[in-house]
Amino acid sequence: LKIIQSKASRTSSFLVSLSKKLYGPAQISLNYIKSWCIEKSIIQNDPDECFVANFYIKDDDADPLFRLFVTTKNLMKNCLNSNHVCADAAYNLIWQDYPILMVGTTDKQCAFHPFGIALCINEKTNDFEFMFKSVQLAVEQLYNINYCPIIFVADASGTITNGSINVFNVVEKIIMC
Repeated sequence: LKIIQSKASRTSSFLVSLSKKLYGPAQISLNYIKSWCIEKSIIQNDPDECFVANFYIKDDDADPLFRLFVTTKNLMKNCLNSNHVCADAAYNLIWQDYPILMVGTTDKQCAFHPFGIALCINEKTNDFEFMFKSVQLAVEQLYNINYCPIIFVADASGTITNGSINVFNVVEKIIMC
């Protein structure tokens, strides 16, 4: 008995094997992520060059965990004149099946200006706390300013709201969108 693959199936198999050959395995190890984060933690002179502002990796076989926050100097400038912060998880942007957590602000024309993105395994309060704390640390490191917005904009997710309150302590107004 001979199994004949269709042209589409053969093409797909070829592309998968070529992709593995050119780019390596689709799954990336925590050790690789850790070494990448260390390498990218150096803040470059170019204001548009991305860097890892903060990362946390727990390489435990039973419960592995990683969190990283990526930004640029120019993106972090958006914090300087902002008294409000917007945050959400984006499932239309995923990496290795993990959500991208986004944080930023808006201007008077309602245009979104990101501060950076966080990549976390989960979408829990601790993950949002990590993202907000990373923003604070980056602003302090780059501009020697304590960033503490007073207005918070997010959906009705308690994890996002609790994460912001735990980091920023005083949030005068919470706006649900």
